[in-house]
Amino acid sequence: TAFARDVLSVSDNLERALEHASSDPSSVAEGLRAVLAQAVGVLADLGYPRREDDGRAFDPAVHEAVGTVSGEGLTPGTVAQVVRPGYGPDDKLLRPAAVVVATRAS
Repeated sequence: TAFARDVLSVSDNLERALEHASSDPSSVAEGLRAVLAQAVGVLADLGYPRREDDGRAFDPAVHEAVGTVSGEGLTPGTVAQVVRPGYGPDDKLLRPAAVVVATRAS
């Protein structure tokens, strides 16, 4: 029930943002950023914080590789880009992060 209430708050705020969609696009974008922060906060409160994986060593237990990239300044075997963020700590993963992994230049 508590989770459903939190989700309702997110839903209500999305509806408010959409009500203003035609009037001021920049305020809608600002509102959507606020709703995203609210949703991320709800997940964190439930024990599933958004992961910060940029630059971390690639770990198939918590990362899903969706591509590779090589280039100057990139450390092979690390996360070069997060395509879709993961949620939850290593020991209680809700969803792995979809990432692009740095490789050695060929």
